[in-house]
Amino acid sequence: MEEEIKSEFEKSGFSFDEEEDQTLQKCLTFCINYKLSPSDLVSSWEIYYLNRQLGGSRVENAHMDGFLLHLQMEQKDSIMKEETNLHVYSSNDVDMLLSAEHEGFHGGNSDTPPHESDQPFLESHNSVLTPGTIEKASTEKSSRVASNRMTPFGQRMNKFVLQSSFNSQDMENEAKKEDLEDQENDVIRRVQPGHRCSLQVHQSQPKSGCRFLYDRIEDKFNFLENRIRRKATALAKSGLYEEPTDATLASQKSVFAVGMVCCEGEGHLNEKSLLLQGSVEHSLGQRVRLDVQNLSQFSLFPGQVIGIEGNNPSGHCLIASQLVKFISVVNWSFHFRCVKVAILIYCSKVMAF
Repeated sequence: MEEEIKSEFEKSGFSFDEEEDQTLQKCLTFCINYKLSPSDLVSSWEIYYLNRQLGGSRVENAHMDGFLLHLQMEQKDSIMKEETNLHVYSSNDVDMLLSAEHEGFHGGNSDTPPHESDQPFLESHNSVLTPGTIEKASTEKSSRVASNRMTPFGQRMNKFVLQSSFNSQDMENEAKKEDLEDQENDVIRRVQPGHRCSLQVHQSQPKSGCRFLYDRIEDKFNFLENRIRRKATALAKSGLYEEPTDATLASQKSVFAVGMVCCEGEGHLNEKSLLLQGSVEHSLGQRVRLDVQNLSQFSLFPGQVIGIEGNNPSGHCLIASQLVKFISVVNWSFHFRCVKVAILIYCSKVMAF
């Protein structure tokens, strides 16, 4: 059969590569598994060849895996397109079957014998009947049919009475749930309303010139730069810290810098992805890696403007020794008063001037 497969491929203008034996063996397996003839197999190959837009006219062994998937999809589509051969019964068919149960099985082509319960009914058909017996049989037949069928709603004698119920337990649970909800609503109704509060509006709209978001890149840059500058100016005026310097320069001495916290990449901010972006005035907006391992505790977030005291021996990493988030406001008058009192008390114990 491998020769037939090879000849069918050659008729269609295809040739094989160096692995001809393996390719033909796989094609033979496909024919056996999917019950295909050599011509059907070649037709499926032509469809696969055109859909994949393969170059050349050689049937290679590397294409067999993709060709197998193509055959599986074809078999799946053919199975789904097959007719189910199912008959849909209508209400007329059901009525016909119900009426046939009471007419009996006295036909000449009946294969199965009638049931013993139907025997008296069959004997009445074969014997001579009087008008009274005919009327009695007809009434029995009509009563059997009426007992099997539901009475129409308009002809019911006991109206407004529940005939049958389904899922009665679920209905009881829903009724209990509604009762509980009604009780909760009653509790809510009995609760007295609290005292009303008044709302005092200090300012109904922002000041003129206030911008929540900036559209242009220049405005965003100026806003961030002004934040860093204001922070640096405030720290310098406090007198507690030195003038900010460039944190990106290599220095063995301890330096003080002010910048904005940034994250390296687009992941979550952690101690290994911290960057400090300086101002244009001091560091031309460059960034340097920030090492906070020497700090006992810290809490940072992207966009936060902070002051950092540390050293940068290599020029690539600023090792922080102190973190300044805000300027502490100290009541200097109270501080000097406490010092003065302490000195007077101390002098009174040692000597008096």
